[in-house]
Amino acid sequence: MRPVSELLALPLLTAAFLAGPAQAHTINGCDVGPNANCAGANLSGVDLSGADLRGADLRGADLQYANLSGANLSGADLAAARVRRVNLSDANLSGADLRNLRGRYAVMARANLSDANMTLSFIEFVDLRGADLRRTNVHSAHLNGGNMTNVWAYRLHAHSAHLQHVDMTGARLMNANLHNAMLRGANLTRASLVRANVSGAYFRYANLTGSDFRQAINCRDSRRDPGIVAVLVGLGCRS
Repeated sequence: MRPVSELLALPLLTAAFLAGPAQAHTINGCDVGPNANCAGANLSGVDLSGADLRGADLRGADLQYANLSGANLSGADLAAARVRRVNLSDANLSGADLRNLRGRYAVMARANLSDANMTLSFIEFVDLRGADLRRTNVHSAHLNGGNMTNVWAYRLHAHSAHLQHVDMTGARLMNANLHNAMLRGANLTRASLVRANVSGAYFRYANLTGSDFRQAINCRDSRRDPGIVAVLVGLGCRS
């Protein structure tokens, strides 16, 4: 039979054991979990792959070099977060507030960004290969030099977006709003821009090989030279 002192210690040991995982998920004051209040938290370099952060408040957080691959951030607020080289591949960011993100070389390959708001974000050289950008708002965002191959971007709102030298090979941009978008030197090989609004969009030096502009509108404007207009009309764009 065990001594009384040893028996009394068992509940304390059990409590400490159970407390371990909870403490392990508290990082620099951020209790990792749904609806977490982590505004301004330092999560740089932290491994949060697969974490459930639905609805979390991550405004202004430092996510540089963090691993959030496969994480659920749907409806989360990441406004003004620092995202240099963050790994958000395969993450769920649907409906998330991604305004004013700052940092180059972020990885968002295959991420679900549908209905997310990326207005005014500066994330040049971002990797968005195969991402879901349906109804995503990238108004005035800087995504120059990024990789957007094979994105699904139905009704993408890219008014005045900076998309220079972005690789958009095979992108599905049906019904997208590209009003005044800067697409200088972009690669739109085999991209579908069916019914897209290209009013004021700048396509000089863009690769439009095999792209589909059927029923796209507003091909003629003062910013576009006659040669580009002729190419767009030849690809099916309305005059």
